[in-house]
Amino acid sequence: MQETGYSQVIAEDTLDGKAYYRNMEFSKSFMPKEVFPYYSMCSYRYSPNLRDNQQQFYSIDPKINLLESQLAPVPELHRLFLSEKEVTSALFFSIHVGGQFWGLLIGHHHKEKNIDLQQRKLCTFMIQNATSKYENYINQDLLERGKLLKDVEVNLKIDLLKYKTANCALCNIWVPSWTWSMQTVWPYLIRVMFIFTGSVRIKDSYMRS
Repeated sequence: MQETGYSQVIAEDTLDGKAYYRNMEFSKSFMPKEVFPYYSMCSYRYSPNLRDNQQQFYSIDPKINLLESQLAPVPELHRLFLSEKEVTSALFFSIHVGGQFWGLLIGHHHKEKNIDLQQRKLCTFMIQNATSKYENYINQDLLERGKLLKDVEVNLKIDLLKYKTANCALCNIWVPSWTWSMQTVWPYLIRVMFIFTGSVRIKDSYMRS
């Protein structure tokens, strides 16, 4: 999922090695925020047969929230999409990074597939573990870049104070001072630009991956 609401398939693994969905993009209407709770309220969603949708459900509590159980049906738009792709069985694992819904890992088959509870829980654990490692990597990298930015700020202040150009490092009206100031500050500005560029790239990767 992206901040814009658009989504994209970024990876795919198939038995025949062909890519059927990779790089496929979806509009905001395909994954509206209204469907987030369906995938987020459970660590996974499993439907052994998406075509078997004629089940009846009875409850003594009219306000029961089916989203808290595996009995909740797959969102209609997603069910129709998978049906057009001749998908019969599907298993959805939700991925959250930084407490926010990041995306889905989906396994599917054109025939009805029965996956026992132990296998589903094992897959859930593996995905959560991988997500945790990815999140730690992102946080560590941001911390390192934050420290580098702080070091640049400190060094810049020291040099500006040393040469008494604290208030006019980049806008000194004296040509000699301006030339010297730019020569002194420029390496730091380059490093700051690199830091900000890297941070944006990381954030973009973080949101799009």
